[in-house]
Amino acid sequence: MIQTTIFREANQMTNAVLFVCSMNVCRSPFMQWIFTEGLPESERQHFHSTSRGVNASSGKGICAQSATLMQESEEGRRFANDHLSAPLGPSDLAEPDLIIVATRAERAILARYAPALRTVTFTLREAVLLSASPASPNESAFILKTEQAKGSPLPLQGFPNLLHRRRGTLIHPPARYSRRQRLDPLDVPDAHLGRPSAHGKMLRSLRTETTDLVLSLVRFQGQRSQN
Repeated sequence: MIQTTIFREANQMTNAVLFVCSMNVCRSPFMQWIFTEGLPESERQHFHSTSRGVNASSGKGICAQSATLMQESEEGRRFANDHLSAPLGPSDLAEPDLIIVATRAERAILARYAPALRTVTFTLREAVLLSASPASPNESAFILKTEQAKGSPLPLQGFPNLLHRRRGTLIHPPARYSRRQRLDPLDVPDAHLGRPSAHGKMLRSLRTETTDLVLSLVRFQGQRSQN
């Protein structure tokens, strides 16, 4: 079962990943589930994930369309049945190693809540684009130097450091439009209250992009283990 509490275990590096959207009934719990499901079995014990909403009420269940897409496994069904929405609070920002948000609006809110976490906070699509290519020798050397200066391993083996270092190089995709509204290309907009077809399309895209992020993370960790 997915554990949804962020903490550090004694003598073990545990990677804390936080997923954030608006209401915590659709996008963020779905990202959390797909991320954890996509990790290799041997790695899951080293990760603890949670999801929250910047405008969430407490105690609401996951949306029906998200739950339907989780029915393929017993763990997915259990996760969907057990999930209860929760608002983002100070304790959630105590020590996440990586924060993935649905839109830049949530990223801006987090920047106001906890400015120090800007370097580890990305929209999902931003993180996917920034991690699309393997770390270069110069980037790997930078991460190693950062670890040496710190005197201890970096969380997620330096994956957030790599993404943050690449921010200035990101080429933004063209803007998208929906009903004549301009959509930020780095956002996964809320389709929960829209047409079921649009909602389903958004969730399928979310599944693909979250899976892409996991694959990039696993590839990066493989690179680090070879250095």
